[in-house]
Amino acid sequence: AVQAMRAEGVPGGACLGCRVGMANCLQWSQPLNESSQKDWVAAEWRMEAEIGIWADPIVLGKWPEVVEEAVGDRLPAFSSAEKALLRGSTDFFGLNYYTS
Repeated sequence: AVQAMRAEGVPGGACLGCRVGMANCLQWSQPLNESSQKDWVAAEWRMEAEIGIWADPIVLGKWPEVVEEAVGDRLPAFSSAEKALLRGSTDFFGLNYYTS
């Protein structure tokens, strides 16, 4: 869809030259116990997985490593053609950030 939009625009030419992007939401995660290394790791994992599951395929053409490790071969694989199509397909990256 992105390639078609860039090449053709929207019917009627209303979007020729438009920029295509995505906006993600990210909730900040804090460890339950700040003195627990395990809790820090869990909080970081949650944020990496939350943003990475959407952003990594489009920016990098692959799933985030933390998700691959957790889900394993249950995660659908991208073909080489899909990776090439996805990688770099956005003109900008937006981040909605509501908590800290």
